[in-house]
Amino acid sequence: MIAKGLGRKSVVAATGAGQHGIATASACAKLDLECTIFMGTKDMEKQSSNLFLMKLLGAKRLVAKLRDQLLLVRHGRGASSIAKHGSGSNALRLFHEFIDSKDVRLIGVEGAGFGLESGRHSATLARGDVGVYHGAMSYLLQDEEGQIVEPYSIATGLRYPGVSPELSFLKDIGRAEFYTATDEEALEACQLLCRLEGILPSLEASHALAFLNELCPTLPTGAKVVVNCSGRGDKDVGTLFNHRSRSM
Repeated sequence: MIAKGLGRKSVVAATGAGQHGIATASACAKLDLECTIFMGTKDMEKQSSNLFLMKLLGAKRLVAKLRDQLLLVRHGRGASSIAKHGSGSNALRLFHEFIDSKDVRLIGVEGAGFGLESGRHSATLARGDVGVYHGAMSYLLQDEEGQIVEPYSIATGLRYPGVSPELSFLKDIGRAEFYTATDEEALEACQLLCRLEGILPSLEASHALAFLNELCPTLPTGAKVVVNCSGRGDKDVGTLFNHRSRSM
């Protein structure tokens, strides 16, 4: 009804099991709106009956690849993909779709902990040196003798002294950019997303969100940014309570 009232001609939605897709497709059929549904490949296989019903209702269905979703809304403008990274698996999954798209910036955010100068951080790419760990050569947090230095971050998932060799390579060739966010910046970003969107992100993902404060003022009008919100913050409620309850 809102789309109709605004004079829009189409509606785009995402669905997992298919119920939301069916509901959206039904409403669009009734109101004569074009309907596009994004649905994951595995979900389409598991919920083939719901997929068929959406098609009967006139919906177009597309496999939910982030690259396709971003291209749908970019309209030719530049874009940025931001992910937190510890060892690098979440960041690489996001970056993979865009490595060959030179107009898309790839941005990784590491844990700066109490600050890079404090020595208590997990900023492997910002402060690490090349070494070998777990049989792979990459950037590591290590001392002068090549022994691992214990990493620190308020986000448990960022406490890793190394990083993926592929992320190390992307740094070396200049394809990806890497920045840091402190514990305090991540906590502030987590609380802000809760209040603005009703979403509780993990403290790991909050590091990526925190970098938006630095990035967004530098972007041109209309630029699109994708942040990999890689986990829920239920597991971090105790930490959030200990650090933020007095300021609420």
